[in-house]
Amino acid sequence: MTGRIFCFLPCLTLNCSSVIINKLSIFGRRIAVKNIYFVQANNVYGNERRSVYIPYASGCIAAYAFDDKKISEVCKLAGFVYTHMPIEDAVEFICDPFVVAFSCSVWNYEYNKVLAKAIKEKYPDCRIIFGGHNVLRDFSTFEECPEVDYLIYREGEEAFRALLLCLIENVSPESVENIAYKKDGKYIKTAEKDFCLSEYPSPYLTGIFDSITDGETNFSAILETNRGCPFRCAFCDWGTLGSRIRPFPMERIRAEIDWIASHGIEYVYCADGNFGILDRDEEIAEYIISSKKKTGFPKNFRVCFTKNRTDFVKKICSRFNEYGLDKAQTLSFQSLDPTVLENIGRKNISLDHFRELMNEYSRCGISTSSELILGLPGETYESFCKGIGTLLAAGQHRLITTYICVLLPNSPMADPDYMEKHGIASVEDLYG
Repeated sequence: MTGRIFCFLPCLTLNCSSVIINKLSIFGRRIAVKNIYFVQANNVYGNERRSVYIPYASGCIAAYAFDDKKISEVCKLAGFVYTHMPIEDAVEFICDPFVVAFSCSVWNYEYNKVLAKAIKEKYPDCRIIFGGHNVLRDFSTFEECPEVDYLIYREGEEAFRALLLCLIENVSPESVENIAYKKDGKYIKTAEKDFCLSEYPSPYLTGIFDSITDGETNFSAILETNRGCPFRCAFCDWGTLGSRIRPFPMERIRAEIDWIASHGIEYVYCADGNFGILDRDEEIAEYIISSKKKTGFPKNFRVCFTKNRTDFVKKICSRFNEYGLDKAQTLSFQSLDPTVLENIGRKNISLDHFRELMNEYSRCGISTSSELILGLPGETYESFCKGIGTLLAAGQHRLITTYICVLLPNSPMADPDYMEKHGIASVEDLYG
């Protein structure tokens, strides 16, 4: 598909130029339908054949919310904004909203703030909700974007559903955990809680995405087989949580892979922070391989492998490579300087083991790449150059990828005390 990619309304398209009041009949009563919109503006990839990720995070929130009968009776999932479409087009697309919920990440946060302001100007009674990785667990988002009415911290499914129920019933949200809101000119933050569910409704299997995938857009998909990360790397916003891994049911995972294949989705990115950390991940890998053999889809399956089970990971990677699903294995270091590794709370595999792996992957005909992060606390020009030389000497002659260190808002590295301790200075990038 060429040209501009727009979002798609998974219901009846409404003419916003005229006054339309949607009604729904429940037990003989006529009530106004409350339109719920989600914004997860993702990047569009490609030239002639343009592709965009399914708005998976928003879909998870929507699936859990509309699984509640009280919500599904009076609310309608009115649509998704899933690309950086022009602001004026997005505002025209959003019609008579009760709630517009934004998924905020580094690549869309600035866009979200501009769109939220435009929506509020046109629909001042609409409730604007911000959640996601880029929302700090304080009140700063309210200061940056006064149009926002509510913030959701941490995982969003349960907090969003509880908040939406309060808004529908017009009651105070003070009992809803993991949110912040405005009241009488003051900011109020409720208690924080770790949620531990692992059986959320699947947005794929509940039909949340059925309408948007009926069009001509070439979608890529996100597959989440578990949630959580036990590591505490300072540059990652999972590092503040140190959460245990919660595996999703295998029946759900198989069904989602079948859904992906049935919709002809070629590229799948696995959202797991450490694929291969669980023994069952080999079974998941084999099911994906089986799907490609039977249906041709997915064509590619990209994962972030766990760092401490190298032999097990090599076994899975070899199988992916055999069927062209993931043609290269990433052996990440981020840094090779001991002081830096201590500062960021990370341990790498030994260089001797790395050399053995390089030789083994080479014998198997599997390409490898290694990753470094430029600008980590304690790194110097000399230590960084030395690290590159060490990788080359250890046999990494194919690809060394260097990423610029990004201060993710909820990572330990972005904490003011951490920044002061390590003398970190930053430059604001308004991309997104």
